[in-house]
Formats: sequence, structure tokens, C-alpha cells
Amino acid sequence: MKDLGKKAEGIRRLKERGLFTRRLLFFTELPSEEDFKKRLGQEGFKDGDHIAVRFSSPKEAIHLPRSVLIESIDRAYKFLKENMGEDLVAIIHDFITPEFSGAIFMKGKKIYVNLLPGAWESLHAKSCDQILFEGNSATAWFSPNKKEALFVDGERLIKKEVEIPREKFLELISFIYDRIKNLNLEEKTLYEFMLTKDKELQVVEAKSKDDFDFSEFGGKEEVHEVSTPGDIEKWNNKQEILLSVPLDRHDDLVLHQLIEKIKPHKDKVYVRYGICSHPCIVLREFGIKTIPYNEDIEVLEVDLNDSS
Repeated sequence: MKDLGKKAEGIRRLKERGLFTRRLLFFTELPSEEDFKKRLGQEGFKDGDHIAVRFSSPKEAIHLPRSVLIESIDRAYKFLKENMGEDLVAIIHDFITPEFSGAIFMKGKKIYVNLLPGAWESLHAKSCDQILFEGNSATAWFSPNKKEALFVDGERLIKKEVEIPREKFLELISFIYDRIKNLNLEEKTLYEFMLTKDKELQVVEAKSKDDFDFSEFGGKEEVHEVSTPGDIEKWNNKQEILLSVPLDRHDDLVLHQLIEKIKPHKDKVYVRYGICSHPCIVLREFGIKTIPYNEDIEVLEVDLNDSS
């Protein structure tokens, strides 16, 4: 059997463990248009459904093509045909329209959650709130400020600024805990999830193995903030660094260049990103500890025994 690659293998395992419950198909080679339509029809797909087409590779490949908001089976096949390569595996599944999304990480008896309105994208991860579940209690780091997020609008994602009321956030903490406490999660694996308006929590991806302790939160220290790549050149190599450069999944080169400047002088950085975000994952892979930073954070202590 052809090696599916990490992305496809990850979602296959999620399906087997009951964590991904939507329709799912794999294509290890380009099918004919007739066979493609037949297989999607057998799974119940029809025009008007939101269809996601992504790719996986057994090789160490990044920035693989993807289109997650296709509403036509014909267009889904066209995208597949234009992008299918010899070493690629196509992943076809329902696109889930999220009201909120984020990441989950479990270590021992602790569960860490990053939560963001709309779609989970690294570019907007600095807007996320952070929650630590331990036993029947939760500590949450909540920002009352407006958050930049991506929302589904037809076949495209649009950027909006939204404000989450404190009461809504407290409700979400209890709701998410009730949904994830009995999930069949593996330790030290990063999972991405989506939460729909219909209160369905769907795990959609198992990311890389990771290891961290979320025990610090910065906000009062004197820092040199790097909000553009050029800001690193003004650093004196001694001040604490605060990274806030907008970074999406295509910006690994920029991130690696920043790491090359930082690593000889610092083994930790403050970040405006969520602790489970892509920039933080990469920083930790290079041995740099990541500490969330925000001057306007409200710390909430929640007794989950009181949730109904």
C-alpha cells in the first residue's frame, strides 16, 4: 500500500479512533472523472456541499496545495486534476464551518486548549485565548479585546474583527471541557479542532508530537518587540524578545531567519501567538521555549463542578 504521508495518516487515525466523524476519502492516484464522481456519490456528496480537497505526501513536503471551500463536485475534480502529483495522496472530506476553532494538547492530567473565533489559521493565532484544564478546574487567559478571525462566506474566507463577551467565553470553557474530557486523545500530540454553531466539536487534524509546560505568562517585562522581520536587526542581543510578526503557514522561511538571529543569544522568547500555534511549534523544535505575552489578559479561575 502506498505510504499516505503524515497528514493523511493522521486523519485516517482520527477516523479510526472516532475523533473525525465526517465523510472521508483518499485517492493515491488520479482517478478518472467518472470514478471520482462515483466514489463521492457513494459517500453521499452532492453539489452544494462544502468539499475540502487537501494533499499529503510521504516526503517531507510543506505548503502542499489545498482548497477547502469547494461547492461543486466538478470543481473539486478540476482542482484535484490540476494539483495531483506522483508522490501525493489526495484527501477529500466535508469542510466543517466553524464558529470557533483551535488546538488541544494533553500532557499527563493537564489539557491545554487554544481557542479562536472562526477558522484556525496561524496568521490569526495571536488573537487566541488560552485555557488549561486540570482535574475539575480550569485556568483561562482571556483577552477582552476584539479578535481578528477568518469566517466562511460561500467559497471564500473573509477576515473579521469580533468581540467575545466574557459570559460567552465562560460558557465555552465548560462546554469544551464536557466535550473533550472523554475523547480518545494521545498524550503529547497536537490536535486541531472546530466547534460549529450546532455545538459539534470535531477534531480535524493530528499534528506533530510536542512537549511543553504552560506555566508562565508574560506582560510586564521590558521586551524588544519584533512585529516586522526587520525589527530583529535593531535588537541588542540582550533584551528579552517578544515575537509578534504575522506568520501564516507559508512563512516558515521568515520564521527560520528570525530563529537564526535569536537562538545564539536566547533559549526563550515571549510570543503573542497561542502556545499551540504553528510559530510556537517551530520555535520549540529549535529548542526555544515559548511564553505567551499580553498586557491586557484577564485570568479566570473556573470550577467545572459548578458547570451544568
